[in-house]
Amino acid sequence: MWSTQAPSRAQHPYNNLPTDDAVKLSQILRDIDQFKLDRIVANEIAVDSSIHAIQNTIKEERLQHTGGSSMSLSVTPHSLSEVR
Repeated sequence: MWSTQAPSRAQHPYNNLPTDDAVKLSQILRDIDQFKLDRIVANEIAVDSSIHAIQNTIKEERLQHTGGSSMSLSVTPHSLSEVR
């Protein structure tokens, strides 16, 4: 991760660039990293939502086939990856 402060010219990973360009490039790279993190979080939320939807569907199906008796089911991302 990049620090929030621009490093000195001697520390800057882009020493061959003018300082302003190097700082702009660093900001762009931070923005890209943040975008990637935001996408990862969004995908995890989508997976969690899918897991809950699957759990609810299976629960409803089992209730219909067992005449209304309740059964518990645990579906986790780990157990889904084992199925794949």
